[in-house]
Amino acid sequence: MAANPDFEEKKADHLYLATCPFKKLSNFFSNETIMNVGEKATRIDIIDFGIHYDFQWPCLIQNISSRPDYHRASDYWDIYD
Repeated sequence: MAANPDFEEKKADHLYLATCPFKKLSNFFSNETIMNVGEKATRIDIIDFGIHYDFQWPCLIQNISSRPDYHRASDYWDIYD
């Protein structure tokens, strides 16, 4: 049975994130910027032209859901691919 190329690529991406902090820091700072700019926002729209890797958004969604005025995630964000 042949290996799944998407799975192998995700494994390689996880290894890259674990060994090289630059992408992880980039995600952290962009999420912090989105949180700061959208602090008083009632809705946040994100357009991601390369959502293939799915590493950045779970942390952002978790941060948004921990806001004191949080009701439902769908009230605050849309991610368009």
